[in-house]
Formats: sequence, C-alpha cells, structure tokens
Amino acid sequence: MKFFKACNASAIRSVFPVLLAGFSIASIQSPAKALLINGSFEAPYVTNEPLSSFWRGSQAITGWEVVGPGEVSIIGSPFVFQGITFLPPPNERRDQIELQWLDLTGVNDNCPPSTCGVRQRIATTPGQLYNLQFYVGSALGDGYAASTFISTVDLSINGGPSQSFTNPASSYEASAFPTDVNWKLFATTFAATSDTTSLTFFNGNTTYSAISALDNISISEASPTSVPGPLPLLWVSSAFLWSRRLKKRIKAKR
Repeated sequence: MKFFKACNASAIRSVFPVLLAGFSIASIQSPAKALLINGSFEAPYVTNEPLSSFWRGSQAITGWEVVGPGEVSIIGSPFVFQGITFLPPPNERRDQIELQWLDLTGVNDNCPPSTCGVRQRIATTPGQLYNLQFYVGSALGDGYAASTFISTVDLSINGGPSQSFTNPASSYEASAFPTDVNWKLFATTFAATSDTTSLTFFNGNTTYSAISALDNISISEASPTSVPGPLPLLWVSSAFLWSRRLKKRIKAKR
C-alpha cells in the first residue's frame, strides 16, 4: 500500500515538469523582426545643408518612395526656423543617435492634404494583426500665426481611406513647448490582407503650415494573449488520463 502511494505521489510530481516545459515552449516569442526600413529617416544622411528635398518617384530615401505632385524633405539637426529649434523626438534606444526627421510639406509647403508623402511596402502575413507607431511633430514658436506649426499626418494602408493624426490636439499642448518641436506618439493597428502591405504617410494639413513632421515609425506583430498551444494541451490531457488510470490501478490493488 505504501509502495503504491509513493508511486502515485512520485508519478504525479513527475507530471508537473513536463507540463511546465510544454507551457514554456508555447510561450516562447520569436525575436522581433525589423518589418519596416529606415523608419527614423536617418538615410541618406544630410551633411552639407540642414535639409535635403526629394521629389515624386524618388527612392533616394532608403526604403521609401516619394509620392504626390510635390516633394518631401529630410531635416537634419539642429535646424532653427523662426526661433524654433527642430530636433527629432527622444530615442529610447541608447545605442542609436538619431538626428533627422521627415517634413512631409517639403520646402515649398504647397501640397494639398493627402497628396504628398512617402510610401513603403512591407512583407506581412495575411490575417496577422500589426502594431504601428510613429511620432508627429508640431510647434507654436512665439505664438504668432507665422510661427504656429500644427501638424497633421495622414496614413493610408493599401491605398485605402486616410486616417488623420494631428498634433497638437489642443492649443495647451502646443503652448507647453513654445520654442521646440512638440513630438507626440501615435499608435494604430491593422490586419494584413496579403503577403505585402503598403503604408503611405501624407501631409494632412488642411491649411498652410511650414511643417508636417514625421519620425520614428515602427511596426511589429501584435502578440496574441498567452494561450497554451496544441502540443501543451495534448500533454495536459494525456497526463490527466494517465493519472486517472494510475489511481484506478492503485484502488484495484487495495
């Protein structure tokens, strides 16, 4: 009797490491892949001037194609205009130095909303949900209309209707950053419908604005809620049936 009790306890204890191993394997996440190229617009590097402009059809911005009738500009740092210091958003990764950002209005500031911008096609998995993040920058300057830069960036996925992201959402946010660019982080999600997805960022300003600042675009696969996969569930059910059979044998021995 004591022997079978010992066997029962030992056998049941042996089940738990197997189950834990199964759940651990199911919970392992693959390393994050860089799905989008040059999301901080660090290439090409602006060297001789504070900015470089790129016109429709240009692919000189690594990973991106310029779309629309006008142009866009990569702005180097520090860039000062009408008393405002235009710096890129703070970077959370200490191993990188980011000095550039993209102005979707270009030098001439003459593109109608959702016409001038940049596009990139990325590899995706149909049905997979993706997280997309990016910064939009605006500035208030000295408070005069000539130096008020409220930025709106429009996003179109696969050529669909544009979704607008405006910074600042209120005048209070702009006044809190009177002489520097006020960067605001936006996030959205989308489900891929094919093995490639087109992301297009446009200047969305409906009125004149000297900047429509965009930077630090990143995309990642949305992680599903931790749910045991098929293999761990199979282990659980097998272990449960095995333990019940063992108990029945022990009772029969009694």
